[in-house]
Amino acid sequence: MFNDGKNQNIYRDKQIIMRIVLFLVFIMAPLTLSGCVSDFSDNSDENTINLLVFGEGYLIVRALEENGDIYYTRSSSFSLNQENLLVNPQGYVLQGWALDEDGERFGGINDIAINTGSYAPNPTGEIDIAANLDSASGILETGITEGGYTQSTDPVDSRFLIMAGINNEIDVNGAPVDLLLSPLLTSGQYYSGDEIAAGIVDAMNTQGFTVIVSYEEATGTFVIENNDGAPITIDWGFSAVSAAGMLGFDPVAESIADGATTTSDSAVAFNIVAGQNDTMAITVDGNPITQQEVVVSIVPGSYTGDSLANELERAINAQLLSDGEPGSVVVGYDVAEGFTIESSTLGVSGSIQINAIAGQYALVEEVLGINDFTVNNGSGFQVEDPDDTSNYSTSLPVYDSLGNQHNLSIYFRKAVETDSSATWEWFAYVPAGDSLSGEAEVQARGILSFNNAGVLTNQSDTEWLTDPDGFEFVNANPGQVVEIDFGFFRGTNVTTQFRMPSSIIYQTQDGYGSGFLQEMVVDPDGVISVKLTNGPILFASQIALAIFEYPENLQDEGNGLYSSTEESGQPIISIPGIIRCSEMDTGIIIEF
Repeated sequence: MFNDGKNQNIYRDKQIIMRIVLFLVFIMAPLTLSGCVSDFSDNSDENTINLLVFGEGYLIVRALEENGDIYYTRSSSFSLNQENLLVNPQGYVLQGWALDEDGERFGGINDIAINTGSYAPNPTGEIDIAANLDSASGILETGITEGGYTQSTDPVDSRFLIMAGINNEIDVNGAPVDLLLSPLLTSGQYYSGDEIAAGIVDAMNTQGFTVIVSYEEATGTFVIENNDGAPITIDWGFSAVSAAGMLGFDPVAESIADGATTTSDSAVAFNIVAGQNDTMAITVDGNPITQQEVVVSIVPGSYTGDSLANELERAINAQLLSDGEPGSVVVGYDVAEGFTIESSTLGVSGSIQINAIAGQYALVEEVLGINDFTVNNGSGFQVEDPDDTSNYSTSLPVYDSLGNQHNLSIYFRKAVETDSSATWEWFAYVPAGDSLSGEAEVQARGILSFNNAGVLTNQSDTEWLTDPDGFEFVNANPGQVVEIDFGFFRGTNVTTQFRMPSSIIYQTQDGYGSGFLQEMVVDPDGVISVKLTNGPILFASQIALAIFEYPENLQDEGNGLYSSTEESGQPIISIPGIIRCSEMDTGIIIEF
């Protein structure tokens, strides 16, 4: 009796031997190769590919002349002509389908053309990361104080916002003087008290008035001295867009004799303008009830450092109470240290996280001097010290709209752990040299949830922190949308939390810079791909094959070319390996 299983193994072994022998024959006989390696580099002339179809299939070529007649061939060499069309020695163009970026065919059968010029960059649109986050990782205690707090990273003594149509005029002798006449001042910009004083002098000089203006940091007041040679009258309440409030003067008229001075009625160091720098978002102790940031608005007006700290504390605590959150804060101000916002909760449970509101970055960045959009001390992640305030991190290159490469780091920190679950936070960190602001920033963040088996059960949507739409890279289009997936959304290469060292299992991104054609690759399915000089491999085309019901009735046109006849039947168009077409045994690379 025959052993069917044994005979099947012998048959498979013979198949393997036959394939090896055929492959050796192909190497020794280049004209019968199903594909080839062609070099299109500057110093290479090996830019020809040789294709051979096994079985019933025929390559399809089209004559550029002779009314575009269609011919069929079993094998031929192909090279690129001056129009970058893939042609045989007779100049007939190989036919196939164009492929999109995912390798899917689109459109009908057409001439196969290969771009030999530059290829446009592809900005990163997707990032896929599969990591194992060690379940034994602890929750880091990173605060310097017992309670969570955050403070200014760029403290200032004074910060004034001047806005056209809001606070840019001083009425002198019955005529308005626009402070923005001075080239030293620009609407919408922030200035120190000394810079505002210099701008006032310059603007009044343009109108023929001679004054000396100074800002006294110790008292927070502006002093204006009249050196015009005659008395002048300043009506601080005359103009609807008076600078009186910003400068600390009551809205009344006053006459200043030659050589005399006038001083602000109130101390001022900061000014808040409605709709410009009056809003921010804050999370205190994680906002345990809503688990969402609280949006806080403060009353517009001029403030000293201490009075602004008091208004911030009032507004934050009132909003927390209104939203049903149990947390509260204490806000302080110090000339040397700037603003400090501290959770009233002691221990590692106390944390503060401050975010700027889209379009309202100025309160956080310009007034409070907090240049980081996620500052979270106590038990949280700190932009200034990312390595010591996270449990694990990974880095990868990403590409912007111009093809520039940027460094992106993803930091992971364990936030909450119970008997049944664990929560990790991730932060997308952009270094100073790559961020639009020129400062190191966390530009995105999110949350990963695991059950007690280490399985990823949820991934939050990405929260964009510096731009509502995406990353802000230097010298690129802002708001670059990138989908960051840790395996939860696509269901493959899923992040885990097992008891083993934290590590990266899989990591990729789909962006690349601009480049030039280096190699062309033909695979067994007739798919033509191009490799660029900067590394990416892109889909280009897929070769079409034709089969005939009665191929013996094809018309021989010479040079290995055939045409269809009524007796051969009409061609059935397919691709290698599909329907009745046999595979193109290739795996061939063409170097450019």
